Amino acid sequence: LASRLRTLLPAAAITVFDQGRAVGGRTSSRVIKPEVGMEYTGSEGERTAAFDHGCQFFRADSVRFRAALLEPWIEQGLVAQWLGNFVSISGGDFFGLNSSPAPVYVGVGGMGTFIRRLVASAPNVTLNSGTRVGAITPSSSDPSKPSWTLAGVSGPRAFHDTKDNAASVADRASNSLGTFDAVVLTDASAAMESWHRASAGLPAEFLAGPARRIANRVRVALFAALVVFEGAVPGAPATAAVSIGGGSAVWFAARTASKPGFEGVADECWTLVSSAEYAAGEIKRVPMRDPTTGEFIPQDPGYLTGEGGPARTLLAAFAAAHATRELGELPKVKYLGGQRWGSAFPAPSG
Repeated sequence: LASRLRTLLPAAAITVFDQGRAVGGRTSSRVIKPEVGMEYTGSEGERTAAFDHGCQFFRADSVRFRAALLEPWIEQGLVAQWLGNFVSISGGDFFGLNSSPAPVYVGVGGMGTFIRRLVASAPNVTLNSGTRVGAITPSSSDPSKPSWTLAGVSGPRAFHDTKDNAASVADRASNSLGTFDAVVLTDASAAMESWHRASAGLPAEFLAGPARRIANRVRVALFAALVVFEGAVPGAPATAAVSIGGGSAVWFAARTASKPGFEGVADECWTLVSSAEYAAGEIKRVPMRDPTTGEFIPQDPGYLTGEGGPARTLLAAFAAAHATRELGELPKVKYLGGQRWGSAFPAPSG
């Protein structure tokens, strides 16, 4: 969005605030050292295990999108077509991957890498990662020249998966982030009430109007499991991804090394994406808001990867689906991680 705004408004200075550790949001990628199970930041050549644990791919169905965005991105080496054998089990069809002949595209070296490169290539765009906006207030008395003052926090209190939460609205808006002529929100969770970690502290008049319609829109949750196996999964590398149906907890499984730019990843890495039905039931079982205190419940590795947690459930479901292909058992697991996407995407309307 920042890159596109840069094109549409060439004279504007654009500042991006992203509450994640790195820009990307639902197009994030993750790199880990499986021997210690710790995330790390290293050069692309040092990656031993990597995952696109959010958005798996995108399409370019319209002529306008292909001409204005896709073709320049391909020329710049930012994205490439994802080619491979996309398997379907029990009628699985992840966002039409198995039923549509339309090509799908991914960021070269990861969806997160694509976004970082895209932002970096846009002039006059300032990126502030690890910064959460907690208050947006009008700062101009002249309606013909509106302006907005933003305040927020940085570091651990900005992240979704830490317990270092900013309990009060005042804490969330403890640091001034500047004054701007216009504010564009890209996360519907920004319109949530103050209990939610992503609440942007929108003005009351805005919350009562368009933001309320956004907040009330049904959104679909998803979980992801990040798996490193000790050896190659039987059927790989011939299999790039698997769509799974039949009521399985797993909807999709993607092999990292099958994606352009990930060929140098040494370990056998797979991302398992839950079905929407499983995620809805799991969010009901373990909600995002504490029913007693009303506080936001952050992602916790002990919950995500523990016994009975989402990651282990998805891994077991993938093993069961894989067994139906009669290719041999899955190798032992070297690393297991998890991710909760509380608002992965909006439910279709109409």
